[in-house]
Amino acid sequence: MNRNLNTVIISCFSALILVITNPKREDHISQMNFTFQEYLASNVDEDWQEIVQFFLGNTIGQNLIGRHVKTDSFLFFSASKAKIDGKNQYVSIGIMGNVFLFFDNEDVKYIISQMQDESKNNTGE
Repeated sequence: MNRNLNTVIISCFSALILVITNPKREDHISQMNFTFQEYLASNVDEDWQEIVQFFLGNTIGQNLIGRHVKTDSFLFFSASKAKIDGKNQYVSIGIMGNVFLFFDNEDVKYIISQMQDESKNNTGE
């Protein structure tokens, strides 16, 4: 009886921690934006790095990501999807206050170009 009660208490406590620390949509967007900024910083001429990183990383990056990323909360964890190659694909998962991306800097250029193409198609440009 005591062992079962301990198991139930630990399980409830663990579930509560997972629910409380489940990352929000903004956390996913922020982590993706940080990765985009890293990419921009490493692929732009040094003289322009700070300017490009600020304007593109903060302004356009947040807007592009915000429009193209959908985040689903599954109570204990969250996952974000983006349309890549015409399909909704998971790009991140969040659990216990952390967001883990399924792409790295090498994939960022491709993802940005996909988001930009989709934005142009949606606005009729």
